[in-house]
Amino acid sequence: MEKIQLKPFYWNRKDWIGVPVQFHQSVFIRKVSGIKWNNALRCWYLPCDRKSYDLLKQAVAGEIELDITLLRTYLQQRKVMLVERPQKINRLTMQMMIQHSLNQSNLDALTAYKNLLTLKGYSLHTIKNYTNE
Repeated sequence: MEKIQLKPFYWNRKDWIGVPVQFHQSVFIRKVSGIKWNNALRCWYLPCDRKSYDLLKQAVAGEIELDITLLRTYLQQRKVMLVERPQKINRLTMQMMIQHSLNQSNLDALTAYKNLLTLKGYSLHTIKNYTNE
């Protein structure tokens, strides 16, 4: 069974799941509804959400194995970095999280620090400024 590594990337003010495949693997990937081709990056891509991932996983089940280590690391860091849910992440923050990923103890410390600031009654804007980088 072949393996594909899913890679997060930022493009057009959104975060996406990149699916770099070889030509013979494209047959399975094209079954996914909503998947698009990015000619500049030379890969297929989907919105970075659970529904898209489940559709991809279902389409390649039994044919291709998905390696989600990079995607999982990015999603864990994004969860900690975002102060509020509707907030969008910018390109530079996403690149920083992908290139310099935090280990689990640092993620826990950042979460504890954000909780401390929240308990002290700081505003969301102040928490965002204090926890940036």
